Amino acid sequence: MRSTLEALSPLERTAWNDATCRATLLAQGRASMIDTFAIWLHDTCGPSPASAKLDASVAIGIAARHQAVDGLARQVLNRLEAAGMSCEIWLMGAGLDMGWAMGERPAGNAVETIREFDLPGLIAAKSQLSERFGASPKHSLTRNAVDLADPSLSLPPTERPVLVIAEGLFDHLSEEPRGRLLAALARATPAAVLLADGLSRSGVKFDNRRPERFTGDNQLPFAEPPENLSAFHERLGWSTRGEIALFPEMARIMGERNFFWRGISALPFPAALRRLYALYHLEIGDALP
Repeated sequence: MRSTLEALSPLERTAWNDATCRATLLAQGRASMIDTFAIWLHDTCGPSPASAKLDASVAIGIAARHQAVDGLARQVLNRLEAAGMSCEIWLMGAGLDMGWAMGERPAGNAVETIREFDLPGLIAAKSQLSERFGASPKHSLTRNAVDLADPSLSLPPTERPVLVIAEGLFDHLSEEPRGRLLAALARATPAAVLLADGLSRSGVKFDNRRPERFTGDNQLPFAEPPENLSAFHERLGWSTRGEIALFPEMARIMGERNFFWRGISALPFPAALRRLYALYHLEIGDALP
């Protein structure tokens, strides 16, 4: 089974890096999450080849992102459930996360189905691995092999509102494919909430000095985001409803074991540092409560 993962492209293997980080965080007791698939994957296939050279901040960023995404997702799903509305969850760049399908992440009673979208090689590998894993999904699940950066990108239409979750995706999309994805989402659903994390331009510039420490491959740098994200989203019809600074939360997590970071996390963070890495909450359409 490990050979299946080793055959993935460098971009696809970032999903393996993330799963290894989640399993390691759980083994260290440093993450408030449940992820039985990541633990099984680590025990069965071992860590990703790049994991030993990844910067420690990668795993900490995954923990901070996971917590923030789940908190916002729970709020959105509670809104829909209180209004008696059903929805779909679309996972863009689904990676090797099985938590939503297995009910380990907060997909509540409002959710009718979960759709995963990712590169064909990764979707095929995940399907094979999850079959060997053997757990039955708690929600209706479809997997869609698609290149989210493809200029001809189209998404299946739905009549329901959609909660779109894009963890670790937007840093690999430059402005043009990012815009196409947002436009495709707007065409596919009457209303959507998008939760997407991303680095600022300063964060991308810093990480791209040695991309192998953050992506696992020195030939896989992060893409530069639009200069003014709010204005960029607004031009495409998406309103920015919130922004959660993840870097201060990362400092807090690191401070649990490191005195230096404990001191840093206690200080007020300048705006540039707060935007270094953030989770964005965007909405489009009039059908949301």
